[in-house]
Amino acid sequence: MLEKSIRFKTDKIKSIDKENAQILHCYEWTRTTLNVQPTIKVLRARAHPLKPVVTIGNAGLHAGVHEEIETALVAHELIKIAINVGDRELRKQLTTQICERSQAKLVQAIGKRIVIYRERPPDSESDA
Repeated sequence: MLEKSIRFKTDKIKSIDKENAQILHCYEWTRTTLNVQPTIKVLRARAHPLKPVVTIGNAGLHAGVHEEIETALVAHELIKIAINVGDRELRKQLTTQICERSQAKLVQAIGKRIVIYRERPPDSESDA
């Protein structure tokens, strides 16, 4: 009985992975053919496996951090940032500053991680 339940769970996981792959494939096709903005739900799903590209420590925001965020947004559109600051209010302020300065949208903020999105300009899509 235990083997059957384990087998069922792995089969279910495989089928869920296939469905997610189809959803993401469908999303990419829709976006490229119809030029549709992705929804927050789709962006969260795309951001889940990402590792933080930029880490902000106690030194806070400075020119180098903003340059890295800008470079990552141009290259990837959707990035995850780690804000390793203990104070919750300071993290909120840093998140607001990042979004305003980079002109990106906040997709998700959980604990010390944030996900931001900024659509790639049309002229740079052919470069990627």
